[in-house]
Parts: sequence; C-alpha cells; structure tokens
Amino acid sequence: MHGGQANGAFVACGPPGFSALTLITLGDHARTILPARGYIADIAGDVWYSASVLASLLLYGLALFFFIFGLMPYRFSLRRHMNEILGCWALTFPNVGWITTTRSLGDIFQIQGFFTFHLIMTILMCITWLVLFIFTVIAICEGRIFKSRREDVIRDIQAEESEGAPAGKTEDSPMIPSSTHHSEGSSRTVTV
Repeated sequence: MHGGQANGAFVACGPPGFSALTLITLGDHARTILPARGYIADIAGDVWYSASVLASLLLYGLALFFFIFGLMPYRFSLRRHMNEILGCWALTFPNVGWITTTRSLGDIFQIQGFFTFHLIMTILMCITWLVLFIFTVIAICEGRIFKSRREDVIRDIQAEESEGAPAGKTEDSPMIPSSTHHSEGSSRTVTV
C-alpha cells in the first residue's frame, strides 16, 4: 500500500467498531423497554443485553484486528507531502467507534485495562486530530489543497462545453427557470 491507500486502511475499523457500540446501547435499552411493555417475559431484556454484549465483543475484536493490520502498511508508507493531507483524516473518524466501545466494555466488565487503553487511545486520537487540523490549515494557506491551477480550470471548462447538454437533459425536456435572481449593479444574490 502506498500514499492514500495506507490511510484508507483504517476505514475498515469503522463499521465493526460503531456496530459494537450500537449493539451495546441497544441491549442496554432493551433491559428497560422490553419488561416495561409486558409483551414478553421480564428476563427477555437481560437475555437481549447479554447477546448484544457477546456480539459486541466479537465486533470489537474485529475492529482491533483491522486497526492492527492498518498500522502495518501505514508505518512503511508514510508520505510527507502536504497535498495528500486530506486522506490522512481517515485516521480519525473510523477509529472513534472502537475506542468508544472500549470505554463501554470497561463500564460493563469493570476491567481497569479497558479504561487505561481507552484513555491512551483517546489522547492519541486528540493529538492526531490536532496535528491533522494544523497541517490541513497550513496546506490550505500554502495553496496545496483546494486550489487548482489556471490551466486545469480552463481545461475543465472546455471539457464541459464540448460535452454539450448535461446528462439526463434532452431537447424535449422543458427548461426550468432559475429561482435565483441577480440584481443589476449588485453582487448579492436574492433567492425567490
């Protein structure tokens, strides 16, 4: 893996991590909702909760597995180009799911190791977020991202003009008038 692919390896941590957290939360609510309705036995909520916690443990393990294997190629393919900074944001959001699940599992099992691991990973995630934020602002200010060369803009405009009518629009389709009007001599836009 190279460049943005290594950053994208962490995206796989998101679905199992957030699913584990969701199952724990649903199971916790099932303990109060199911007995309150009285449709089934009072123990059904506890059974649902227990099954949710066990399924969450499996998904949590899968998320950790993906995280560990996501670290391996990342170590060897770290690029120091500011124009690839946006791909690095894949390090933050997907990992939040399993890190938050770590705290929930610590609350359930009362194991100090979960709390310690959660604290360490939360601090690392906050540092990662802060570093990425600073580098993204620097990249924007230097014009390395969100800025196109003049030649690229002209080429894109010419390509759009040569394509003709936009996709899905035919000669028989009626023209829909714009709901935005520009007042003459003014740079502001008035929406009707």
